[in-house]
Amino acid sequence: MTSPIYNRRVLVTGASGFIGSALCRRLVALGADVHAASLHPDWTHTCVPSKAVTTICLGRPLLFAGDPRSDTAMMLDRAAWTLSVPRDGKYDLSLIRSILDEIADPENRARKTCEAKLLADALRANKERSLKEIADLIVGTSGQHQRP
Repeated sequence: MTSPIYNRRVLVTGASGFIGSALCRRLVALGADVHAASLHPDWTHTCVPSKAVTTICLGRPLLFAGDPRSDTAMMLDRAAWTLSVPRDGKYDLSLIRSILDEIADPENRARKTCEAKLLADALRANKERSLKEIADLIVGTSGQHQRP
């Protein structure tokens, strides 16, 4: 039987905390599309829409449509083609053609794929480092649970 939360989008705030991290693990296990947010400084630029992270972690470049100054665009940097969303909502067709030409170029696509794989490795390393730090905060260096 499928979980009622399967494939549902869920935002977890405080995801680096004791309860938030446990909640994230449980929601993922139930098949939820989890979006984690935290003010923990080590998580800067790692909390982006999960679809983008999933694509990058598969070693695939992507087309990001949004503000090139946003945290997501800055994190994706060389691993994505960025299409700026104009304030008036009217896209410059020549810019779209230019991006499509770049995507169609096998050399450019191979370079972006390589950058996506490098970013995926960096995200995994950052995640592992963050999870270890969270575990250290919870358990402490002595291996015993700390009391608040």
